[in-house]
Amino acid sequence: LGLIENVTYGGGDTPEATIVSIAVSDYKNAYEVGDEFAFDGVVTATLSDDSTRLLTEEEYFIVETTLPDMTKAGTYTVTITLVGDDTISANALIVVSEPEPEYEEVIYRYIITDTEQIKWVLTGNAIFKIWAYGGSYGNGQWIDVTARSAGDSGINFVFTALNDPDATFILGRFPADTEFTPGTWDGSITTWDQATLPKPGEDTWTQFTFPPKN
Repeated sequence: LGLIENVTYGGGDTPEATIVSIAVSDYKNAYEVGDEFAFDGVVTATLSDDSTRLLTEEEYFIVETTLPDMTKAGTYTVTITLVGDDTISANALIVVSEPEPEYEEVIYRYIITDTEQIKWVLTGNAIFKIWAYGGSYGNGQWIDVTARSAGDSGINFVFTALNDPDATFILGRFPADTEFTPGTWDGSITTWDQATLPKPGEDTWTQFTFPPKN
C-alpha cells in the first residue's frame, strides 16, 4: 500500500458560536409606588464557546406580562428574553414599596403647671433633652429642649420635631455636664407624675403622648 500525504480535511469555516444563556445585572431593583418602571440593567450572553458578550437593547425584550404593577407594593419577577429564541431568558427581581411618609416640622410645647414640679425644674444646674424614637426617628435620636416660662400656665418645654404619629417622645432631665451620644440611650424610664415627684439630681423621665399642645 502506498502512503497518502498532504491530505486536507474539511475546508469550511469554524461554526459561529451561539448564545446558550443570558444573565442580567446592575439594574435598579427598588422603586416606590407611583414611580415609572424602566429596565436599565446589563444583559450578558454566554456563548457556546464559553465566551461572553454584552447584548444590545435590540437583542432582548421584556416579557410584557411580567412587568411590575407600579400602583401596588410588592415583589415582582420581570423576565428578559432573547430575541429569536424565547427559550433563553433571565429574571430581574423588582421590589415596589410604599413611599415613606413625609412629616412637617412643628413646635411642641409640653406644659407643667404643678407648683412643686416647677420648683424641681428650676432647682439645680440641669439640662433637658427629648429622646424621640419610632416612626421617622427609627431607633431613636436626641432633640434639644428649651424650658421657659409660660406665664400663669407654668413652664413650657419647647422643642421642634417631626409631626409623626408613630413616634414617641420622652423628656429627660440631666446634670449640666452630661454628654450625649447620638443614637444611643440606656432605655430606662421612670414615670413622672404628682404621685412620684422626682427629686433634683435623679435620672428621671416622663413619657408623654402627642398630639401635643401647639
